[in-house]
Amino acid sequence: MPKANPSPVPSPTKSTRLASPIKAPSASKARRGKAKGVILSIPYSNGSSSSPMAASSPVPSFTQVPVPRKPQPNPGRNKSRGAIFDNIRSRSSPGIAGQRPQQIWLPEDVFSSTASSVTSSHEQTPMEDTTVPSPIDDNDNALELAEIEAALDELVMSTLLPEVEKEDSSEPPLPDQSFVRPHYLPKLLAAKAPSRLPLCCSNSQCMTPTPKDPHSPRFFRCTQCFSRRILCGPCMVSSHQHLPFHWPEAWVDGNTDGSIPDGWKQHTPRQYGYFKRVSLQSLGLVVGLGHDGDHCPQTHMSDAFGMTVLHTTGQHNITLLPCNCCRKDLWEQLLDVDIWPATEMKPQTGFTIEVLRHQRCFNLRGKTSLKEYYDALVDLTSAAGLKGSISTTYEQFRLAVRQYRILLMHMRAGRRLVTLPLAEGELCVRCPACPRPGENLPHNWEDDEMKQLHYVQFLGGDGNFKLQRLAKRSAPTPENKKSFLGDGGFWVSEELFNRYLNETSSAADEPQGQKKSACNTMAGDPGYTPDGAKSLDVTGVFCVSCRHVFICPNGVVDFHKGERYRYADLCFAGPLNRSYAAGLRYFVITYDIACKYGVNFKSRCCNPNCKFVLIPTKQGDIKIIFCVNKFHQESHDEACTAKNSLNYTPYVGRTCGEGVETIWAKMNWLKYSTREMSPGNRVETLSEHFNDWNWQKFLGLVRATKTAYTRAVQSLDIAIEELEELKSCLGAEITSELQAKYSLAGGEQFLQDPNRLRWLSKKDLVRQMQEVQSKTPGIIHSSLASTKVADVDLVCKALHLEAIQARLQQRSRDFAKLSNPAPGLQARITELTKQVQAGLERHYHLLSLIAPQLDSLAIKAKDPMSDAILLPSRLEPEEVEQLDLAKLMTIEMQLRVGQCYDTIVDLRDALGLQSFWTRHVRSQHSSEKTKTKGQSGLQSSVARVAEAVRAYDTCYKWLAKRAEAMVKKFGLHPLQRSDLVLLSEWKDAKGYKRSHSRLPWIWTLRPLTGSDLDVEGVEDDTLDEDCSNEKTTLEQVVEDWKDEFVRLDFVHATAAVERWTEEVRILECEMPAICLSLRNMVKTWEERISGTGLSGVSEEHVGSMCDERWLNISPEMRGYTAYASRQVALYIGMEREALEQFEEVVGMSRWKDILLPYLGT
Repeated sequence: MPKANPSPVPSPTKSTRLASPIKAPSASKARRGKAKGVILSIPYSNGSSSSPMAASSPVPSFTQVPVPRKPQPNPGRNKSRGAIFDNIRSRSSPGIAGQRPQQIWLPEDVFSSTASSVTSSHEQTPMEDTTVPSPIDDNDNALELAEIEAALDELVMSTLLPEVEKEDSSEPPLPDQSFVRPHYLPKLLAAKAPSRLPLCCSNSQCMTPTPKDPHSPRFFRCTQCFSRRILCGPCMVSSHQHLPFHWPEAWVDGNTDGSIPDGWKQHTPRQYGYFKRVSLQSLGLVVGLGHDGDHCPQTHMSDAFGMTVLHTTGQHNITLLPCNCCRKDLWEQLLDVDIWPATEMKPQTGFTIEVLRHQRCFNLRGKTSLKEYYDALVDLTSAAGLKGSISTTYEQFRLAVRQYRILLMHMRAGRRLVTLPLAEGELCVRCPACPRPGENLPHNWEDDEMKQLHYVQFLGGDGNFKLQRLAKRSAPTPENKKSFLGDGGFWVSEELFNRYLNETSSAADEPQGQKKSACNTMAGDPGYTPDGAKSLDVTGVFCVSCRHVFICPNGVVDFHKGERYRYADLCFAGPLNRSYAAGLRYFVITYDIACKYGVNFKSRCCNPNCKFVLIPTKQGDIKIIFCVNKFHQESHDEACTAKNSLNYTPYVGRTCGEGVETIWAKMNWLKYSTREMSPGNRVETLSEHFNDWNWQKFLGLVRATKTAYTRAVQSLDIAIEELEELKSCLGAEITSELQAKYSLAGGEQFLQDPNRLRWLSKKDLVRQMQEVQSKTPGIIHSSLASTKVADVDLVCKALHLEAIQARLQQRSRDFAKLSNPAPGLQARITELTKQVQAGLERHYHLLSLIAPQLDSLAIKAKDPMSDAILLPSRLEPEEVEQLDLAKLMTIEMQLRVGQCYDTIVDLRDALGLQSFWTRHVRSQHSSEKTKTKGQSGLQSSVARVAEAVRAYDTCYKWLAKRAEAMVKKFGLHPLQRSDLVLLSEWKDAKGYKRSHSRLPWIWTLRPLTGSDLDVEGVEDDTLDEDCSNEKTTLEQVVEDWKDEFVRLDFVHATAAVERWTEEVRILECEMPAICLSLRNMVKTWEERISGTGLSGVSEEHVGSMCDERWLNISPEMRGYTAYASRQVALYIGMEREALEQFEEVVGMSRWKDILLPYLGT
């Protein structure tokens, strides 16, 4: 269905104007040729020119080197780039190292008069009368085109542009050795030995006698304790009674090191000694349970037992003494001291809660696999190759990690009992910004006339073929086959999944025989099956996320073959059913192939007559808009873009739809660690990562929303400014016409109309070249020069003379670049000089008749190259007033406006001509090696572009200097390089689709009519009559191209304003929704505290453990209350921060107006 009807959302008043300067192209881009191997254009940096035009002209002069299009194969084509550069350098002029190249040729029409004609299309342009021999002779055919271009680029960098710094080819300097802090190494080595000698116990109260065995170590230190002080064995044990997971080190020498065989002791050096890691268990440490680490008085030492415990510092063997007075099971006593037992009956292996948290953090942040983490702990235990003596606890650790993961998800969801049934998605972190009726919406949200914009649910889906699972030969055990998360996690209910696939046919996926198009050629195609699918049990995952990139609960499913419609239906059904049951009716679904997927979605899922009603809609119709993600839209065809683009669809704001891709970019790191897991463990592992992803998004949502709102307001101001500027250029009449068409047309209006983009044939181009070159430039000059008004006649002739003089100055600079020019070139410059000299004499004669008060200045014609051509604009305002030339100044400024418009029209025609000639030149046969008619035409059109730019620049300079108000009134701007855009390139690049990339102003400048210029003595219909003359074929074609791209620019600029306006409105609804969601989270956790029986605590005992209710409840309930209290404090702080951040970005008064319907206060 068409999506282009404009949104009724009014644009807010633009508060700020953000400048959007046009960036000039870089020097490297300006130096590169645009034609594909036809003409290589190298701009000269003429630093010696003293003319002001040389510095102000935005278009530099060009010397053009003809390059062979397709040379013969070269046996030595692989020679180095420097060798090719030397080859070209040697074939150029001898003085090329420090001078300009001598062997160049210029366009023929550079020195031709306006009345010159073009030769027949069957003739080749003669090279000998207009050019000098090419610097690349016939022997250069052995050079490849790419090699020549690369070498010439180096030539430009090394000779033509001396101001560019050359790269230093010398060896890079050695890095500063002070960076590694070499003075630290002696200190690190000193730490390997005792810092104080002789060795003694640093405990001042030590009463330990000297050990009787001289061969046992006497002194120890602990690397985990601060300052590494030296202690004896008993003092080391007593100081680590509550630190059983530290690693002490014993000082051993030749006498105390029992690991050295007797045969080697005589060979040990005299200064032999080092610190050797030992265990606290070997020193006699016994840790008590149930008495804060002390021994139970009712337990005998014979009841002590050994246990292997995995901690963040490694794997430890410790001796534990149970408590017999507390009457708790051993597994309970171990959990009381934060040790997770591997088994409940006679546990011999355990894992500290700290290592479980540590592993979880490393797995979530760094995606470290469990095996890699366990191997790192083994390295911390013994990294010197003695790992064989360490008992393996990996299998027990894997089970403990899985158990801890499941229980932690229940605890974070606020559940006290795991045995209670789980609601759908209960264990998942949900998005606080998405609309949820009854939780974060105003009470009267259903009465909002714009609820299809303010309260719409965005859902985006995408498949991933990286998160696979290998098929196993043996069947998994019951506890590994299914996930213990049930329906409370992210996966679709297994019962619903099996029932839906069994009761529906595979024909629902995609009709067979459907015509393939660009929309099918992607992994989202239901016919796609990943490589190696036969050895896979799960080929991928499909996921649904919201606009804020939160993974939706019950919105994930495993692929067992390729990507099928029914799998995606199941994923979208969970969030849709939940939101529909809550009261929402408007949804936007983005999907890579939404153009195909959404066609029969309702008939498959919502129709009461279908086989399986996946989304029942008994409470009313459900309204769903299907759009293609913005990045994937580029791979779809144009017809699809017109119907399913987010840029043209109303009520979607600036939603991207590619959020799911960012999820896969992070989750793909798990593809190797999860593909070998059991089905249940894999789902639980991925669910934990999905939940952590949502939680991290939750923590950064306030800041992200604030940033998005700031960017949206700024972008809206820019879009409004660009649209208003475009409207002012087009005029009210054209704008009204385009606006009326925009309101009635559909999505196809955003596409190019091929009927309006006609190409001229080569024969037509040659004929149009003759008409253009024989045409006298300047509409105002041709129309007004015939009048009998002396003042107007003077100014018109002076402006025409000014343009001829600028041409003469440029031709002279071009001629100076030639070291051996042809004789005919000098004659043309001489003829042009005489023409300017005669014009100057006529000008000053007429000026003396019109303004005799200037005779006292004794002004006469000077050098044709440097004469300023006296006009009122050359004088200061005080001088104009003194000499009574204000009337003549007004006439000059008005006529300069007309001349600027004339030159812009000429510039358009020249750029259009250049576009057409460029297309023909690029399509020439590759065997063309000489200068063809197409190349001549292209050079001529380029020269006309440069001449039009020079004429406009000269006229605009004086107009902006003396009449700045008129410049703003008529929408004139200084010409930039980026303004000279070829319409063909604009068409191919589809520049109208790019944000902040509007059509240059020269193409949108409205036509100038006679009523715009109030020149005394000239009738208004004089200029109108001239402008109404029948246009040539070239002018009509260029005008059609211009009108089409102006229309495209207008509709895209209007759509951009509408989308950014919608984005601002959506964000203004999401900000209070976030605050209200946080407040509801506070209430939810407070209610959970009330369920523990601790509600109604007296004010004097608030936050105190002295109340009797704290003493009478169980320790488990006290822990649950403490955890819930922590959550209350967390969400209160987050709500306060959100209110402050949003008030800062929106403004206090505006924020109060936004927040009032939501909070009511």
